[in-house]
Amino acid sequence: GALPLLQDAVDTLWQHRQGNTLTQTAYDALGGVVGSLKNRADAVAERIIRSGSEEVLRRIFLSLVAVSEDTALDSRARVRRAALFAGQTEEERGRFEQVLQDLVAGRLLTEDGDGQEFTIEVAHEALIRKWPRLRAWIDEDRAGLVQKRRIGLAAQQWQSAQRDESLLLRGLQLANAVEWRKTWDARIG
Repeated sequence: GALPLLQDAVDTLWQHRQGNTLTQTAYDALGGVVGSLKNRADAVAERIIRSGSEEVLRRIFLSLVAVSEDTALDSRARVRRAALFAGQTEEERGRFEQVLQDLVAGRLLTEDGDGQEFTIEVAHEALIRKWPRLRAWIDEDRAGLVQKRRIGLAAQQWQSAQRDESLLLRGLQLANAVEWRKTWDARIG
């Protein structure tokens, strides 16, 4: 992951060159490799927020982060493009599509696919660890995101075991999952 991050910083530095010379002053002004990424992320996010789509921006990013109980282990998650749009109205889907395009064009997210199915993921782990806006969203919704991860893992295990009924959530686990869905599903999808 370091090479694309470095490439991104050098590209930004080249845009701020003096003639054909890259300068230490320009590098320092960009905030180094990570600072360059944070500045670009802030600029793209501000444009999206001004368009009235902050909640969409937040939901997309939170859907693309695999949150762990230990914050140092938070990482990016590759998500099927169709899963980002599941359960949305046509109007919501249009807003998500526009924000997603803006984030890919801004090189904050990457899209990969074979023409049939596409996946989306955060372009650089540094965004998850170092971008204050995303860190704040993750920290604010950590409990719900951890619960979402647990429910998703339980669902995968159930499907992998050919829908073995003994693996279905029951009792307190089921009650917690139902409560999570009521409270968090609309917020963090």
